[in-house]
Amino acid sequence: DHDGEAYGRSLENRTMCLLGYERYNRDLQLLAHLFSSVDVSKSRLVLKTSCHVSFFDEIHRVFPDACIVRCIRNPFDVVASMCSYTFHCRRVNFERAADAHRDSGRCALRHVSDLCRDIVWQSRVKEEKGWTFLDVRFDDVVRDPVGVCKRIAGEFGLKHDSGLEKRLRLFQEKQEELRAKKW
Repeated sequence: DHDGEAYGRSLENRTMCLLGYERYNRDLQLLAHLFSSVDVSKSRLVLKTSCHVSFFDEIHRVFPDACIVRCIRNPFDVVASMCSYTFHCRRVNFERAADAHRDSGRCALRHVSDLCRDIVWQSRVKEEKGWTFLDVRFDDVVRDPVGVCKRIAGEFGLKHDSGLEKRLRLFQEKQEELRAKKW
């Protein structure tokens, strides 16, 4: 079933999500075991998708020391990005273009509305729940990724990684070169 509504309903099933995060945790432990050079106790993992914002309870149950960074972006940009992504994914399935546009827009608006509701709720119950999260602006990440990484490390008491900083600066330079060539 490729229906966006059916997918949304499946995410609402909290028990399945908790089981999913528990499974994900076991999978990560297995990967760390297979790649024994990775010390999981010293590693930070990144779950990069907006659907996680709705499941802080489940994430903290499975990963109690989770440090969550919420990347806040203009909702209009989020809807446009999600529509584009959904449209291209559906085109792969050879759906009619008109249906893909209509459905992706409706699905994106519903998703962004749910995210906004969850973000407001999380901010209200943050201290009561003992959650640790930091809000960063997407525009700041694009403009100064190194500065944002330093801010994140400082906020969560993590060691600053100079190797990461060098890789980020190199990535930033390459992105600027690509933008210059494009335009």
